[in-house]
Amino acid sequence: MKRVDGHGKAVILDVVFSNTQVNRNILPDSDPLKLKRAEIVKAHQSAVQARQTLATYLGSATVKDVNVAELDILLDGYAKLTAKADSRILEIDRELATVDKEISAAEKPDTKGGAKQVSILLVGDADEEVKLFLKYGTLFLS
Repeated sequence: MKRVDGHGKAVILDVVFSNTQVNRNILPDSDPLKLKRAEIVKAHQSAVQARQTLATYLGSATVKDVNVAELDILLDGYAKLTAKADSRILEIDRELATVDKEISAAEKPDTKGGAKQVSILLVGDADEEVKLFLKYGTLFLS
């Protein structure tokens, strides 16, 4: 139940009741979750760089460097190493997604109750005192 009444030489043109969002809890950079996220991001960068290094190495191999008889061994080794690097990148991506969910949950605003806001537009011809009365009630349902 919401009601606005007034007394005086003024007209209430508009009344808007709204729920305002509670400020989001922003974790500081020194929070353990944020520090863990930073470590995971660094690990991801290192794993991606290792994967790129393998691709660069294979791309730089020439006929002078690799004997045709050894090519099969080189390609098998490359395939094993890239699969290992790719698995590590995917594992780190999962860790990052998990910690991001934990951070989002920790930063989620408390939606219970919340703040209420009332905007009232008044227009009056004379410069005199106007009294406003706001009546606000809630129902508790079980």
